[in-house]
Amino acid sequence: MNELILEQKIDPDFKNFFKFIKNKDIKLAIVSDGFDFYINKILKKYDICDIECYCNKMEYHPDGLKIKFTYQNPRCDICGCCKSMVVNKYLSKNKKVVFIGDSYGDSYAVRISDVVFAKDKLSKFCKKNDITHVEYNNFADILSHLKKMDFSDRFEFINNRKCIMIDE
Repeated sequence: MNELILEQKIDPDFKNFFKFIKNKDIKLAIVSDGFDFYINKILKKYDICDIECYCNKMEYHPDGLKIKFTYQNPRCDICGCCKSMVVNKYLSKNKKVVFIGDSYGDSYAVRISDVVFAKDKLSKFCKKNDITHVEYNNFADILSHLKKMDFSDRFEFINNRKCIMIDE
């Protein structure tokens, strides 16, 4: 399984995006309904650190796997990791949230985020529901848009884990 995990590639422009965000002293978090064991391995492979990761936990024990849904919304059983709950955590601290997503699972979070970058199913959802968003294909598109933004407000970036991945 480790080999399969380590074969995963990230968007080639993600590192430039990440460097830009760090130089602006802006926090970046990954929020995913996936599991920490493979997300952390992929980030480590690309030497990407200092990213808070909100995701499901999987631990190996002698008696089997233990799965924890640490960020699950107790009032909802749709997702293991409630992305809107994570967004609300930052909003409650008077932070502006930029959400980057690509799937229907991000639909609750984009309804409350300040700035939304969307592609694929999420972009279709945003159009259908009149949610203001910026369409993107890759992190070069996002970075190009960010370079035009005013960062005088305190922004926090929340990124769906799948968005940094690329398909081959």
